[in-house]
Amino acid sequence: MPSRFALQRSIAMLLLGSAHLGGCATMRLHLRYGELASQTEMRESVFLALRSDLPPTVYVSETCAADEKITVRPRLDRELAASGYAMVETPDEATYVLQVNHVRLVETELSENQTVSDAIGSAFAAGFGTGVAADVFGASGDVAAGLGLAVGAIGFIADAHTKHLAHLLTTDVLVTETVPGGDSVALRRHATQIVSGAAKVNLRRAESLPVLVDGTSRALGRLLPGRSGDSD
Repeated sequence: MPSRFALQRSIAMLLLGSAHLGGCATMRLHLRYGELASQTEMRESVFLALRSDLPPTVYVSETCAADEKITVRPRLDRELAASGYAMVETPDEATYVLQVNHVRLVETELSENQTVSDAIGSAFAAGFGTGVAADVFGASGDVAAGLGLAVGAIGFIADAHTKHLAHLLTTDVLVTETVPGGDSVALRRHATQIVSGAAKVNLRRAESLPVLVDGTSRALGRLLPGRSGDSD
């Protein structure tokens, strides 16, 4: 039976080893994910024909169901104007109606081997038009389990104050286009979803939100067929 001294020494060595592993894991996280990474993806591409027989007008309706107040305007307006579109005040005046609803803004913790792309893929896998099972800022819940992001052993070894975080903005989109047909006019609708993500060690909302809004605005601006070239 080991002596009390030997047992204490073993425990001390184990703690030292754990601390060393924790320091190494924390350093690896900072080296790999210390810079902000961002990406924006669309669930399904929307293909709209360029209609030269109709005025290049668009009406934009934007709502936000997320806890944080989010708007992609006026950035989206500039994107559409750069593509040759004029904004109108009512849907009846528009060749295209763009309805945008920011449905959720979430935070999830990633493992050492996961990226913002993995987080976006998991958000899409959670289901179209349904709430992503993850923490809304300021709410509670099991983020990793809801998004299917299994935090690896690194989560138990790294410094508790060092976290590889991803912030995701999910936006539902409905585009309605006017389709002339003889004496009548038909409406054709296209639905899709955009997820914009940002990831970094100890990412803060104030840092991620402008990036998420920018990525979403760019994706929305490119939904309609370009008339005067892409925007910057």
